[in-house]
Amino acid sequence: QTGTEDDYVAEIKVLAGKSKNTDDSALTEYFQEGLQPKLLGKLMDLENVPKTIDQWYDTASRFDNQWRKASRRPSGL
Repeated sequence: QTGTEDDYVAEIKVLAGKSKNTDDSALTEYFQEGLQPKLLGKLMDLENVPKTIDQWYDTASRFDNQWRKASRRPSGL
């Protein structure tokens, strides 16, 4: 993963579609391998770790967007 999480999710969805892979556990494993280690660790530390690939997509995107929003805040507020 080099861009935003939303970009990564879109890329994975395209690749999964091209490969015609619909195995949720295989897609989840593949998705996890490409995540930034810090983000993967945060997701794995959740009380309710995502179970489906769609939950992984949604939760990873939400966390990434929250982090990016917080990073843009001016300091001292």
